[in-house]
Amino acid sequence: MQEETQKPQLTNSMLEQMARCGIQFQRRYGARFGCWHSEEIVPPGIALLTGISVHKSVEMNYRHKMAAEGQMIPRAEAEAITRDEFMNLWQAGVMLTEDEADNVKTVLGSSVDMSVRLAALHYDNVAPDVNPVAVEEPFVIEMKNYPYDLAGRKDVRTATGIHDVKTKAASPPANAAQSNQMAMYALSEKVKPAGKLSEYVSLEFLVKTKTPKLVIRQAIPTEDWINPLLKRIEQMMKIIQAVKEGHIGFTPADPEHWCCQKKYCGFATDCDFWSGK
Repeated sequence: MQEETQKPQLTNSMLEQMARCGIQFQRRYGARFGCWHSEEIVPPGIALLTGISVHKSVEMNYRHKMAAEGQMIPRAEAEAITRDEFMNLWQAGVMLTEDEADNVKTVLGSSVDMSVRLAALHYDNVAPDVNPVAVEEPFVIEMKNYPYDLAGRKDVRTATGIHDVKTKAASPPANAAQSNQMAMYALSEKVKPAGKLSEYVSLEFLVKTKTPKLVIRQAIPTEDWINPLLKRIEQMMKIIQAVKEGHIGFTPADPEHWCCQKKYCGFATDCDFWSGK
């Protein structure tokens, strides 16, 4: 893994947000790249609370598995970690829609229940077969010809591949593992001394259907897959620099995009580009 540099770092989530809505990116992260006056942080929505709380349970289970010769924590403990994490996040502040705010107790109960069920689904069907050698492993990819570097944190690395867990409202497409995020993770393995692309990447989707289901998507990283990612990242770095220098402005989201709705954007009501939905 490359040592951290002093340059500002771009993560995949930042790049995804910039691609969806440059205004969101500017207001949330622009300050650290000299493109905005301050970082504007809005409370997370319920979907993010579920994702974070499930991730916490998965992380703690895998850390224990590494330290205890492959033994997992008790299932009840994995569920309790999820529940406690969700409640802590809820109490710290959450962005609710008008419908959710009108039914807070019901929404809270069903959301906690779904989060626990998703964590249990992972515990029963994924965790037993994964043998991690690193959990929540940070990485930095130095971009030598640019004023920014890439950075991130891999959920789980095994001896041969990378695993990532996601909670979703619907089943993912067949090629979901061929994402920019997983390409970046695979590339992070290559930049290590004498490194190479990981042999595989695996996305474990925990789908929030009435009866939660597991959908696994895997892919084998290749140079043909990685190179377009780097070109895309380089282009986005150029855009950030041009905005910083005052030559252009970030592009707002398409008004028909789901992210340009009050339900999904905490900046909506005081944004000049808000769709009004």
